[in-house]
Amino acid sequence: MVGNPTPRPYWTPDAPVVRLTEQERTSYREQIRELVVGASLTFTWLIRQLSDEGLMTDKYEMSATLSGVRTGDKADEILRRSLDILHRYQMRMGSCGEP
Repeated sequence: MVGNPTPRPYWTPDAPVVRLTEQERTSYREQIRELVVGASLTFTWLIRQLSDEGLMTDKYEMSATLSGVRTGDKADEILRRSLDILHRYQMRMGSCGEP
């Protein structure tokens, strides 16, 4: 069988992942929800941003991660990167929406 193998068919971290504690996960989930709603963004937008950074996910995985149903290295990385993306967005937008 000849062909091009699919690179990294399953998610594997590029660097060792430091696992979040349950308290950190809860805090990250709450902050992500607040920042998405507060900035009038969508989770579809956030999923796209994660994809642009090379972390592939979908609405089901995002929902399970934000509800706490899904845990593990990838879920922790989704939370960590999502919060980082939202903080960068918030810094770039600055006070655009404030009077």
